[in-house]
Amino acid sequence: MYQEWIIKFIRYLQIEKQASQHTIRNYQRDISEFRDFFCLYESMEVSYSQVRHYMEELGLLSLQSSSVARKLSALRTFYNFLVREGAVEQNPFKLVSVKCTSNEHKMSPDFYEEKITEMFQSVETESPLGKRNLAIIELFYSTGLRVIECVNLNIMDYDSRIGTLLVDSEGRKERYIPVGSYAREALETYMESGRPALDKNSEKALFLNNRGGRLSDRGIRKIFSRMLDGTAATARLNPRGLREAFAAHMVSAGADSRTVQEILGNKGRPNPRVYSGAAENKLREIYNSAHPRA
Repeated sequence: MYQEWIIKFIRYLQIEKQASQHTIRNYQRDISEFRDFFCLYESMEVSYSQVRHYMEELGLLSLQSSSVARKLSALRTFYNFLVREGAVEQNPFKLVSVKCTSNEHKMSPDFYEEKITEMFQSVETESPLGKRNLAIIELFYSTGLRVIECVNLNIMDYDSRIGTLLVDSEGRKERYIPVGSYAREALETYMESGRPALDKNSEKALFLNNRGGRLSDRGIRKIFSRMLDGTAATARLNPRGLREAFAAHMVSAGADSRTVQEILGNKGRPNPRVYSGAAENKLREIYNSAHPRA
């Protein structure tokens, strides 16, 4: 049903509004991304809280406010059309707005690749803990992991043959995501010559503390804090910062926001546990073409 109304809206833009093909493509993409985010295939009704949640998720991608405003405009126009046609009772997009600034940068200087590379280069990699630390920060930037997802990782979740990671976040669906070449190298070095020295209890966890147990979320945050001491890297290069940098760099390199949301595993996205065939290849292709350390 939702797709049928998108088609009717496109015809409206073509015939009544005589919109350009460029405008029509943008509107169709923005509306389809919103539909897929909430899996709105039958229901047309959208609440204000859903709209706010979607705007917050767009903010995670570090898009320029002008880009977010364009998406909002497309959705507002679409729902105005639905109200006019009697498909919905009200337009929740009338209640939100985006403030644009003329001197805005696409992403914070904290997230520049040079800053992130500087942090990688500051890691001591001779000791088992050093190998672990490099694998952790490479993995955060390579995959956009949440801290709790990193804590929950087990040895069997990483498939070295095809370079994928099975991620399990509490309250969300499991998903497979690609791992970039730098992260794969750091992770496999840690597993071969770092982790065995830390494993004292045959622990199944992927990342271990110095006592041989599963590394905690507090432990991960301490690793970032210690690595930033004495370097020129800023405090924003923390787990959350690397997740945002992952999203920002993927989008700025041309990856569509739908794919980035899929990899990030944001709530509301259709994240199948196993990708197959063309879908898996397409996701990996987009990742490899967009991520700086793929």
